[in-house]
Amino acid sequence: MKRFWIWQRYATPTHQIGSYTITPVMRSVGLRWPNGGWLWQFPLAVEVAEEDGTQQQLPIADPTRSAVWFLYTLLLLFAVATLFALWSSRKRKRQGKKKG
Repeated sequence: MKRFWIWQRYATPTHQIGSYTITPVMRSVGLRWPNGGWLWQFPLAVEVAEEDGTQQQLPIADPTRSAVWFLYTLLLLFAVATLFALWSSRKRKRQGKKKG
């Protein structure tokens, strides 16, 4: 049986460009269910190897992913503020009934 949750890091096919060997590195995140699933793939870095044996890993900035996490954070803060306002409003109503 396949796993429900997908979280893997993998390197895609290597490319030889001049004296450099370039290997893109990706991340896959997703969910599987019997009739389908959801998968999100995004780049993490590029590994560069030179003929002399020197290797570097160059990270790839992903502004879309940063924007999505920022929006999730805003949504969470908005939800917490709304719940706090509702809780505070109910508390004031209860105190008003006790006094009146």
